[in-house]
Amino acid sequence: MGKISSRTDIIVLLTHRGFDQDLQLAKELEGVDVIVGSHSQTVPEEPVVVNNILISQAGREGYYVGVIELKLSKYKKVDDRLISTVAMTQEMPDHDRVMELVKYYEDTTGLINRKKFKRVFHGTDH
Repeated sequence: MGKISSRTDIIVLLTHRGFDQDLQLAKELEGVDVIVGSHSQTVPEEPVVVNNILISQAGREGYYVGVIELKLSKYKKVDDRLISTVAMTQEMPDHDRVMELVKYYEDTTGLINRKKFKRVFHGTDH
């Protein structure tokens, strides 16, 4: 990470290894600020910090949205961090920009199953 960290303000790793593997990875790394992981579908109840690295996962299939806020010092280093997980509910209104993106990717790739997407974001079965 030495070459990268000397040229960046924040390093965020996106992983698909599972929560336990992210915990182990954090023990072995230096200079990383956040690991945003997936695969194990974990929703930590409290913020998890290992080796000064914030580790986040937000469950599965869009039932939750993870929110990470980083406050930088005047030297552009992480001074403070907050993390939360917001449960998506049927009462939440559609977000116009998100729906535009969903439509765009569905139209161009055909890879999004709108029926499942609507169930995840508007259903109550989670």
